[in-house]
Amino acid sequence: MPPFCRQRGSVLVLVLGVLTLLTLFSVSFAILMSIERDASTNYQEQVRARLLARAGLERAYAELRAVSGRAASAAGDGAWAFGERRGVQLTSAECRSPSFSAGKVHPGRTPEEVRGYSSILGGTFAQSGDLYSLKIMDMASMIHVNDDNPGRRRLLLNLCTALGIADGAAVASTIDRSRPTRGYASKRQLGDMVRSALGGSNATTTWELLADHLTCYGYVPPGGGRAPVNVNTAPAAVLVALVAGLEGRGRDGKTISIDYAEGRRIVQELILPARPFADWAAFEAWLDGTGKLTPERRDLLIAALAPTAARVVGGTRLVAPADIRTPTSPLCFAPHGFFEVSASGIVYDPKDRILAEEVLTTVVRIDQAVEELGERQ
Repeated sequence: MPPFCRQRGSVLVLVLGVLTLLTLFSVSFAILMSIERDASTNYQEQVRARLLARAGLERAYAELRAVSGRAASAAGDGAWAFGERRGVQLTSAECRSPSFSAGKVHPGRTPEEVRGYSSILGGTFAQSGDLYSLKIMDMASMIHVNDDNPGRRRLLLNLCTALGIADGAAVASTIDRSRPTRGYASKRQLGDMVRSALGGSNATTTWELLADHLTCYGYVPPGGGRAPVNVNTAPAAVLVALVAGLEGRGRDGKTISIDYAEGRRIVQELILPARPFADWAAFEAWLDGTGKLTPERRDLLIAALAPTAARVVGGTRLVAPADIRTPTSPLCFAPHGFFEVSASGIVYDPKDRILAEEVLTTVVRIDQAVEELGERQ
Protein backbone atom coordinates (compact mmCIF):
# COMPACT_ATOMS: atom_id res chain seq x y z
CA MET A 1 0.00 0.00 0.00
CA PRO A 2 1.39 3.45 -0.90
CA PRO A 3 2.57 5.55 2.12
CA PHE A 4 -0.05 8.20 1.57
CA CYS A 5 -2.78 5.55 1.79
CA ARG A 6 -1.52 4.38 5.21
CA GLN A 7 -1.82 8.01 6.52
CA ARG A 8 -5.45 8.44 5.46
CA GLY A 9 -7.68 9.12 8.58
CA SER A 10 -4.84 10.45 10.76
CA VAL A 11 -6.17 13.98 10.37
CA LEU A 12 -9.54 12.80 11.63
CA VAL A 13 -7.92 11.33 14.74
CA LEU A 14 -6.04 14.57 15.31
CA VAL A 15 -9.20 16.62 14.90
CA LEU A 16 -11.07 14.36 17.34
CA GLY A 17 -8.27 14.79 19.86
CA VAL A 18 -8.36 18.54 19.54
CA LEU A 19 -12.17 18.56 19.86
CA THR A 20 -11.91 16.39 22.99
CA LEU A 21 -9.43 18.80 24.54
CA LEU A 22 -11.59 21.78 23.62
CA THR A 23 -14.62 20.04 25.13
CA LEU A 24 -12.72 19.35 28.35
CA PHE A 25 -11.54 22.95 28.50
CA SER A 26 -15.05 24.22 27.82
CA VAL A 27 -16.61 22.00 30.52
CA SER A 28 -13.88 22.94 33.01
CA PHE A 29 -14.36 26.61 32.22
CA ALA A 30 -18.14 26.29 32.61
CA ILE A 31 -17.74 24.50 35.95
CA LEU A 32 -15.23 27.10 37.13
CA MET A 33 -17.52 29.95 36.10
CA SER A 34 -20.41 28.27 37.90
CA ILE A 35 -18.35 27.95 41.07
CA GLU A 36 -17.21 31.56 40.76
CA ARG A 37 -20.78 32.71 40.18
CA ASP A 38 -22.00 30.78 43.23
CA ALA A 39 -19.14 32.14 45.32
CA SER A 40 -19.87 35.67 44.13
CA THR A 41 -23.57 35.20 44.90
CA ASN A 42 -22.81 33.80 48.35
CA TYR A 43 -20.46 36.68 49.08
CA GLN A 44 -23.06 39.16 47.86
CA GLU A 45 -25.72 37.66 50.11
CA GLN A 46 -23.31 37.55 53.04
CA VAL A 47 -22.59 41.25 52.52
CA ARG A 48 -26.34 41.91 52.34
CA ALA A 49 -26.83 40.01 55.63
CA ARG A 50 -24.00 42.00 57.21
CA LEU A 51 -25.60 45.27 56.10
CA LEU A 52 -28.91 44.14 57.57
CA ALA A 53 -27.15 43.40 60.87
CA ARG A 54 -25.46 46.80 60.70
CA ALA A 55 -28.86 48.43 60.21
CA GLY A 56 -30.03 46.59 63.31
CA LEU A 57 -27.14 47.96 65.36
CA GLU A 58 -27.88 51.51 64.21
CA ARG A 59 -31.56 51.09 65.05
CA ALA A 60 -30.67 49.74 68.51
CA TYR A 61 -28.40 52.71 69.20
CA ALA A 62 -31.09 55.20 68.16
CA GLU A 63 -33.78 53.45 70.21
CA LEU A 64 -31.58 53.22 73.31
CA ARG A 65 -30.75 56.90 73.12
CA ALA A 66 -34.47 57.61 72.97
CA VAL A 67 -35.30 55.64 76.12
CA SER A 68 -32.15 56.48 78.10
CA GLY A 69 -33.02 57.91 81.48
CA ARG A 70 -36.75 57.32 81.10
CA ALA A 71 -38.79 55.04 83.32
CA ALA A 72 -39.32 52.65 80.42
CA SER A 73 -35.63 51.77 80.51
CA ALA A 74 -35.49 50.96 84.19
CA ALA A 75 -37.24 47.62 84.07
CA GLY A 76 -36.49 44.60 81.96
CA ASP A 77 -39.96 44.54 80.42
CA GLY A 78 -39.36 47.48 78.06
CA ALA A 79 -39.48 46.91 74.30
CA TRP A 80 -35.67 47.01 74.16
CA ALA A 81 -35.22 44.07 76.54
CA PHE A 82 -34.33 40.66 75.15
CA GLY A 83 -37.41 38.52 75.69
CA GLU A 84 -35.65 35.17 75.92
CA ARG A 85 -33.75 33.64 78.80
CA ARG A 86 -30.05 34.39 79.01
CA GLY A 87 -27.95 32.09 76.89
CA VAL A 88 -30.33 31.86 73.92
CA GLN A 89 -28.52 32.95 70.76
CA LEU A 90 -30.05 35.00 67.94
CA THR A 91 -29.12 32.23 65.50
CA SER A 92 -31.07 29.66 67.50
CA ALA A 93 -34.54 28.45 66.56
CA GLU A 94 -35.42 29.12 70.21
CA CYS A 95 -35.10 32.87 69.67
CA ARG A 96 -38.71 33.92 69.16
CA SER A 97 -38.80 37.09 71.29
CA PRO A 98 -35.88 39.33 70.29
CA SER A 99 -35.52 42.92 71.40
CA PHE A 100 -38.06 45.23 69.73
CA SER A 101 -39.90 42.13 68.57
CA ALA A 102 -42.01 42.84 65.47
CA GLY A 103 -43.28 39.38 64.62
CA LYS A 104 -42.29 35.83 63.78
CA VAL A 105 -41.08 34.09 60.65
CA HIS A 106 -43.03 30.96 59.62
CA PRO A 107 -45.67 31.33 62.37
CA GLY A 108 -47.71 28.46 60.94
CA ARG A 109 -44.89 25.93 60.86
CA THR A 110 -43.39 23.65 63.47
CA PRO A 111 -41.91 25.38 66.54
CA GLU A 112 -38.38 24.54 65.34
CA GLU A 113 -38.91 26.70 62.24
CA VAL A 114 -40.39 29.72 64.03
CA ARG A 115 -37.99 32.63 64.65
CA GLY A 116 -38.68 36.12 65.87
CA TYR A 117 -37.47 39.26 64.13
CA SER A 118 -37.12 42.93 65.01
CA SER A 119 -37.70 44.48 61.58
CA ILE A 120 -38.11 43.63 57.88
CA LEU A 121 -36.18 45.64 55.28
CA GLY A 122 -37.79 44.44 52.05
CA GLY A 123 -37.02 41.22 50.22
CA THR A 124 -34.33 40.46 47.66
CA PHE A 125 -35.47 36.94 46.78
CA ALA A 126 -38.58 36.41 48.90
CA GLN A 127 -41.28 38.81 49.92
CA SER A 128 -40.26 40.28 53.31
CA GLY A 129 -37.22 38.01 53.16
CA ASP A 130 -34.57 40.51 54.33
CA LEU A 131 -34.78 41.08 58.07
CA TYR A 132 -32.82 41.44 61.28
CA SER A 133 -33.20 40.42 64.92
CA LEU A 134 -31.79 42.23 67.95
CA LYS A 135 -30.53 41.06 71.31
CA ILE A 136 -30.03 43.93 73.76
CA MET A 137 -28.84 43.37 77.30
CA ASP A 138 -28.22 45.90 80.04
CA MET A 139 -24.60 45.45 81.08
CA ALA A 140 -25.52 46.53 84.59
CA SER A 141 -27.48 43.28 84.77
CA MET A 142 -24.25 41.27 84.62
CA ILE A 143 -21.37 40.61 86.99
CA HIS A 144 -18.48 42.93 86.17
CA VAL A 145 -15.22 40.94 86.10
CA ASN A 146 -12.98 44.03 85.86
CA ASP A 147 -14.20 46.06 88.85
CA ASP A 148 -12.56 46.22 92.28
CA ASN A 149 -14.88 43.84 94.08
CA PRO A 150 -13.07 41.80 96.74
CA GLY A 151 -15.95 39.31 96.72
CA ARG A 152 -15.75 38.59 92.99
CA ARG A 153 -14.68 34.95 93.33
CA ARG A 154 -17.64 34.19 95.61
CA LEU A 155 -19.98 35.87 93.15
CA LEU A 156 -18.56 33.80 90.28
CA LEU A 157 -18.87 30.57 92.27
CA ASN A 158 -22.49 31.35 93.16
CA LEU A 159 -23.20 32.19 89.53
CA CYS A 160 -21.77 28.85 88.34
CA THR A 161 -23.86 27.03 90.92
CA ALA A 162 -27.02 28.89 89.87
CA LEU A 163 -26.35 28.03 86.21
CA GLY A 164 -25.70 24.36 86.97
CA ILE A 165 -22.06 24.47 85.86
CA ALA A 166 -20.04 21.53 87.09
CA ASP A 167 -16.82 22.30 88.97
CA GLY A 168 -17.84 25.91 89.45
CA ALA A 169 -15.02 26.44 91.95
CA ALA A 170 -12.43 25.79 89.24
CA VAL A 171 -14.23 28.06 86.77
CA ALA A 172 -14.53 30.90 89.28
CA SER A 173 -10.91 30.54 90.33
CA THR A 174 -9.73 30.49 86.71
CA ILE A 175 -11.60 33.67 85.76
CA ASP A 176 -10.47 35.53 88.87
CA ARG A 177 -6.86 34.31 88.90
CA SER A 178 -6.24 34.75 85.18
CA ARG A 179 -7.48 38.32 84.98
CA PRO A 180 -4.80 40.56 83.41
CA THR A 181 -3.43 43.47 85.43
CA ARG A 182 -5.57 45.93 83.49
CA GLY A 183 -8.53 43.59 83.29
CA TYR A 184 -9.95 41.63 80.39
CA ALA A 185 -9.89 43.70 77.20
CA SER A 186 -13.09 42.16 75.82
CA LYS A 187 -15.60 39.42 76.36
CA ARG A 188 -14.01 37.54 73.48
CA GLN A 189 -10.71 37.47 75.37
CA LEU A 190 -12.50 36.28 78.49
CA GLY A 191 -14.31 33.55 76.55
CA ASP A 192 -11.12 32.37 74.85
CA MET A 193 -9.41 32.16 78.22
CA VAL A 194 -12.25 30.13 79.76
CA ARG A 195 -12.38 27.69 76.85
CA SER A 196 -8.60 27.32 76.79
CA ALA A 197 -8.29 26.83 80.54
CA LEU A 198 -11.12 24.31 80.84
CA GLY A 199 -10.53 22.40 77.62
CA GLY A 200 -12.64 19.39 76.72
CA SER A 201 -16.04 19.21 75.08
CA ASN A 202 -17.80 21.03 77.93
CA ALA A 203 -15.67 24.18 77.72
CA THR A 204 -17.75 25.79 74.97
CA THR A 205 -21.01 24.88 76.68
CA THR A 206 -19.76 26.36 79.95
CA TRP A 207 -18.86 29.63 78.26
CA GLU A 208 -22.20 29.80 76.43
CA LEU A 209 -23.92 29.59 79.83
CA LEU A 210 -21.67 32.26 81.35
CA ALA A 211 -21.42 34.69 78.45
CA ASP A 212 -24.71 36.53 78.99
CA HIS A 213 -24.05 36.87 82.73
CA LEU A 214 -20.56 38.41 82.70
CA THR A 215 -19.26 41.71 81.40
CA CYS A 216 -15.87 43.35 80.93
CA TYR A 217 -17.39 46.81 80.50
CA GLY A 218 -19.85 48.92 82.40
CA TYR A 219 -20.20 51.68 84.94
CA VAL A 220 -17.72 51.68 87.81
CA PRO A 221 -17.81 54.48 90.42
CA PRO A 222 -15.20 57.21 89.91
CA GLY A 223 -11.91 56.19 91.49
CA GLY A 224 -12.74 52.48 91.27
CA GLY A 225 -14.91 50.29 93.43
CA ARG A 226 -17.69 47.80 92.95
CA ALA A 227 -19.84 47.98 89.83
CA PRO A 228 -23.56 48.12 90.72
CA VAL A 229 -26.04 45.53 89.46
CA ASN A 230 -29.45 46.57 88.15
CA VAL A 231 -31.94 44.63 90.24
CA ASN A 232 -34.68 45.30 87.66
CA THR A 233 -32.90 43.72 84.67
CA ALA A 234 -30.53 41.19 86.20
CA PRO A 235 -31.44 37.52 85.63
CA ALA A 236 -32.17 35.30 88.60
CA ALA A 237 -28.72 33.67 88.50
CA VAL A 238 -26.94 37.03 88.93
CA LEU A 239 -29.19 38.08 91.82
CA VAL A 240 -28.64 34.73 93.51
CA ALA A 241 -24.89 35.25 93.10
CA LEU A 242 -25.18 38.58 94.95
CA VAL A 243 -27.36 37.38 97.81
CA ALA A 244 -26.25 33.80 98.51
CA GLY A 245 -23.45 33.44 101.03
CA LEU A 246 -23.84 36.88 102.61
CA GLU A 247 -22.51 37.00 106.13
CA GLY A 248 -22.18 39.71 108.76
CA ARG A 249 -22.06 40.40 112.48
CA GLY A 250 -25.26 41.40 114.18
CA ARG A 251 -25.71 44.04 116.86
CA ASP A 252 -25.40 41.37 119.53
CA GLY A 253 -22.15 40.09 118.06
CA LYS A 254 -23.69 36.94 116.62
CA THR A 255 -23.12 35.89 113.01
CA ILE A 256 -25.97 36.46 110.58
CA SER A 257 -25.82 34.66 107.26
CA ILE A 258 -27.82 33.75 104.18
CA ASP A 259 -26.89 30.37 102.71
CA TYR A 260 -27.33 29.42 99.07
CA ALA A 261 -30.76 27.82 99.49
CA GLU A 262 -32.08 30.84 101.40
CA GLY A 263 -30.54 33.25 98.89
CA ARG A 264 -32.21 31.42 96.04
CA ARG A 265 -35.55 31.54 97.87
CA ILE A 266 -35.22 35.28 98.49
CA VAL A 267 -34.59 35.90 94.79
CA GLN A 268 -37.16 33.51 93.33
CA GLU A 269 -40.01 34.06 95.78
CA LEU A 270 -39.49 37.64 96.93
CA ILE A 271 -37.41 39.84 94.62
CA LEU A 272 -38.40 38.64 91.14
CA PRO A 273 -42.19 38.79 91.66
CA ALA A 274 -41.97 42.27 93.23
CA ARG A 275 -39.85 44.07 90.63
CA PRO A 276 -39.51 46.57 89.05
CA PHE A 277 -38.44 48.81 91.91
CA ALA A 278 -38.40 52.54 91.22
CA ASP A 279 -35.44 53.34 93.47
CA TRP A 280 -33.68 52.38 96.66
CA ALA A 281 -36.42 53.86 98.85
CA ALA A 282 -38.98 51.59 97.17
CA PHE A 283 -36.73 48.55 97.56
CA GLU A 284 -36.07 49.35 101.22
CA ALA A 285 -39.77 49.91 101.90
CA TRP A 286 -40.55 46.61 100.21
CA LEU A 287 -38.01 44.82 102.41
CA ASP A 288 -39.58 46.38 105.49
CA GLY A 289 -43.05 45.32 104.47
CA THR A 290 -42.51 41.86 103.07
CA GLY A 291 -42.75 40.14 106.45
CA LYS A 292 -40.97 37.08 105.00
CA LEU A 293 -37.50 37.87 106.32
CA THR A 294 -36.20 38.11 109.83
CA PRO A 295 -35.14 41.65 110.81
CA GLU A 296 -31.53 40.47 111.01
CA ARG A 297 -31.50 39.06 107.48
CA ARG A 298 -33.41 42.03 106.17
CA ASP A 299 -30.82 44.42 107.58
CA LEU A 300 -28.02 42.16 106.36
CA LEU A 301 -29.37 42.55 102.83
CA ILE A 302 -29.66 46.32 103.21
CA ALA A 303 -26.17 46.74 104.63
CA ALA A 304 -24.61 44.52 101.94
CA LEU A 305 -26.52 45.70 98.87
CA ALA A 306 -26.53 49.43 99.77
CA PRO A 307 -23.66 50.03 102.24
CA THR A 308 -24.47 53.72 102.72
CA ALA A 309 -28.12 53.07 103.50
CA ALA A 310 -28.07 50.40 106.21
CA ARG A 311 -31.45 50.12 107.86
CA VAL A 312 -31.84 51.56 111.36
CA VAL A 313 -34.33 49.83 113.63
CA GLY A 314 -35.13 51.30 117.00
CA GLY A 315 -32.40 53.87 116.59
CA THR A 316 -29.70 51.22 116.20
CA ARG A 317 -28.46 49.37 113.13
CA LEU A 318 -29.01 45.65 113.33
CA VAL A 319 -26.20 45.21 110.80
CA ALA A 320 -23.81 47.98 109.80
CA PRO A 321 -21.86 48.08 106.51
CA ALA A 322 -18.64 47.69 108.48
CA ASP A 323 -19.96 44.41 109.87
CA ILE A 324 -20.31 42.75 106.44
CA ARG A 325 -17.81 39.92 106.08
CA THR A 326 -18.61 38.86 102.51
CA PRO A 327 -18.60 41.84 100.12
CA THR A 328 -21.05 41.80 97.23
CA SER A 329 -22.15 44.21 94.51
CA PRO A 330 -24.47 47.09 95.41
CA LEU A 331 -27.79 47.46 93.64
CA CYS A 332 -28.92 50.10 91.17
CA PHE A 333 -32.34 50.53 89.63
CA ALA A 334 -31.77 51.69 86.05
CA PRO A 335 -29.24 51.01 83.30
CA HIS A 336 -26.04 53.03 83.49
CA GLY A 337 -25.83 53.60 79.78
CA PHE A 338 -23.84 50.49 78.80
CA PHE A 339 -25.58 47.89 76.64
CA GLU A 340 -24.39 44.79 74.83
CA VAL A 341 -26.11 44.66 71.45
CA SER A 342 -26.12 41.74 69.02
CA ALA A 343 -27.80 41.99 65.62
CA SER A 344 -28.47 39.11 63.26
CA GLY A 345 -29.10 39.95 59.59
CA ILE A 346 -30.89 37.22 57.62
CA VAL A 347 -31.61 36.78 53.89
CA TYR A 348 -34.28 34.22 52.89
CA ASP A 349 -34.73 32.65 49.45
CA PRO A 350 -38.14 32.18 47.72
CA LYS A 351 -38.56 28.84 49.52
CA ASP A 352 -38.02 30.49 52.92
CA ARG A 353 -34.62 28.94 53.37
CA ILE A 354 -31.81 30.97 54.92
CA LEU A 355 -29.38 32.04 52.19
CA ALA A 356 -27.10 34.06 54.45
CA GLU A 357 -26.90 35.12 58.08
CA GLU A 358 -24.45 37.43 59.79
CA VAL A 359 -24.26 38.29 63.51
CA LEU A 360 -22.56 41.45 64.76
CA THR A 361 -22.04 42.25 68.43
CA THR A 362 -20.94 45.52 69.97
CA VAL A 363 -21.02 47.50 73.19
CA VAL A 364 -23.13 50.65 73.11
CA ARG A 365 -22.59 53.46 75.58
CA ILE A 366 -25.33 56.02 75.94
CA ASP A 367 -24.12 59.32 77.38
CA GLN A 368 -27.36 60.15 79.15
CA ALA A 369 -26.90 57.43 81.75
CA VAL A 370 -28.86 57.40 84.98
CA GLU A 371 -26.46 57.09 87.92
CA GLU A 372 -28.59 55.94 90.84
CA LEU A 373 -26.29 54.01 93.16
CA GLY A 374 -28.82 53.17 95.84
CA GLU A 375 -27.72 55.99 98.11
CA ARG A 376 -30.15 57.36 100.65
CA GLN A 377 -31.56 60.59 99.24
